[in-house]
Amino acid sequence: MNFMLALLFSVLSFLWSKSIMSSLISLELSWCWVYVIMHIALSESLDTLLSSEVLSVIVCESVVGLSLLISLTYGWGSTGLSLSGCMKI
Repeated sequence: MNFMLALLFSVLSFLWSKSIMSSLISLELSWCWVYVIMHIALSESLDTLLSSEVLSVIVCESVVGLSLLISLTYGWGSTGLSLSGCMKI
C-alpha cells in the first residue's frame, strides 16, 4: 500500500510539473515505483526480490541526484514531491 501511495505522488508530481526536466524526473520516478511494485508482486524467489530492490535503489538514487541538482538550480517547486516519494525506499 505504501508503494501505491508513492506511485500516486509521483504521477501527481508529473501532472503538476512546469518544466520539462521536472516532468522527466517525475516520469522516471513513476516507472521506478511501477518496477518495484511489479517485482514485489511477481517475484518468485528471494534472489529476484533482492536484485530488483538493488536495481530500484540504483534507479531511485539517480532520480534523487537529478532532483537535487534541479532543485538546487531552480528551487524546490514540483520536484519536492518526487524527492520525498523516492526517499521512502
